[in-house]
Amino acid sequence: MKVNTTRTALLLILSLTVIVQTTLALNDDFNSAVKLIERFYGVKHMEIPFLAKAGIFSGTVSLNSVPLPNAKVILTGGALRINVSTLSSSTGSFSFGSVPYGTYTVTVSIPGTTTNAYYSMSMSGTAKVLNLDLQY
Repeated sequence: MKVNTTRTALLLILSLTVIVQTTLALNDDFNSAVKLIERFYGVKHMEIPFLAKAGIFSGTVSLNSVPLPNAKVILTGGALRINVSTLSSSTGSFSFGSVPYGTYTVTVSIPGTTTNAYYSMSMSGTAKVLNLDLQY
């Protein structure tokens, strides 16, 4: 019986991962992926261990201390191997909601160039703020 329980748990995790990755590929929105899981399985994300602990990741992007609008900020990694992106606002700010605990790579692209900056960060609390001042 234990083998069947383990197999069922592995299949559940695999299907959750596929749902999250498919939803992210379609619209780059982790929150939509979590809502899809909640509807599909009839559970709240707090009941799924690797989705239960999540926080908001936000920050600012600046170039030589000047806010950088329209910088592409890409967040990759974590247990679900997410890959989501957003553009910084006119004030250089960006935000990702409901980021599961884990280690991520943050890539920032300077608009109009092929220059990228890479940062490593760990999400382990309710909020993580990363203010990035690029030197170019």
